[in-house]
Amino acid sequence: MNPPKPTALRQIEGDMGKRGLPRREPKPDVLLPRDAVRLCPKQLQGEERRWWRYYFRKLCGPRVITDLDLSVVAMLSKDMADMLKHEETMRKTGPLYAHKIRRKIGKDKKGEPIFEDSVYPMVMPLWYVVNTLRDRIFKYLCQLGMTPSARARVSTIGPSAADAIEDALA
Repeated sequence: MNPPKPTALRQIEGDMGKRGLPRREPKPDVLLPRDAVRLCPKQLQGEERRWWRYYFRKLCGPRVITDLDLSVVAMLSKDMADMLKHEETMRKTGPLYAHKIRRKIGKDKKGEPIFEDSVYPMVMPLWYVVNTLRDRIFKYLCQLGMTPSARARVSTIGPSAADAIEDALA
C-alpha cells in the first residue's frame, strides 16, 4: 500500500481521484535556520547536536521543515551519530570475529573424553545494528524529502509576508 500523498502535491498534480482535497489540514509554521540551536532537544549530546544543526539547516533552505518535524529530525540526528560511532568501532575490529566451539568427539582408551576445537567466522552483532540504523536513517531521509525520489514528491512552503519583513529587518 502506498503512503498517502501530501495535499500540496495533490494540488499541483490535480485531484486525479476526484475525492476532493482536505479542507482542514493543519498548516504548521515553517522554521528558519536561526531556530536550530533554540529548538535542539536537550537529550541530544555531542555529535548528535552537530547532526541536528546539519539537518536542520539543510531542511530550512528549501523551507520544508516545520515544528511538527522536529522529533523526526531528532531521531535522524541520534541514529546518524550512533551509526557513525558503531561504524568506527567496526573499522577497528572488523566485521567478522572467530567463534570457537569445542565439541566432544569420543573417548580415548582410558575413558577420558576427546575434544575437538573448531573456529568459525561469524558476523559481528554490531554489523546488524549498523544495518538497522542505515535502514532507519534512509526512511527518515525519505520522510523529510532528502532523497532524490522523495524530493520529487515534496512541495515547499513559500515565504510568508511576515518572514519577508523579518528577513529584511535581520
